[in-house]
Amino acid sequence: MRFIKNKLDLRMLFWNAWTDLYKYYDIFDKVEEEMKKYEGYKIYEAIISVKNKNCDLDYAQKIEYIRNFNNFKNTDCLYKYMSEREELKQQLEYLKDGEINEFYNLICNKGI
Repeated sequence: MRFIKNKLDLRMLFWNAWTDLYKYYDIFDKVEEEMKKYEGYKIYEAIISVKNKNCDLDYAQKIEYIRNFNNFKNTDCLYKYMSEREELKQQLEYLKDGEINEFYNLICNKGI
């Protein structure tokens, strides 16, 4: 998983495109839960990509990048994804509490 600076914008584009497509074909209600699970996974993957070696952001920029995702329209998808995984529950608490520095330190120290 590579770090991509504009991942938040891309996630929004993908979400809107898929939602519009599924609503057009009148199947959104049937796929909504699966979409949300996948979106939660992709948001989490994007957030933890800040620790990749190709990420050229400094510490403050990384914290801001994570904070932006934590204030994202689909944060509920992220929270649901994380709450269903025991190994991510501590991270989830830090995100929910707005303790982004602690979240970042945890993902870097756990080798995720």
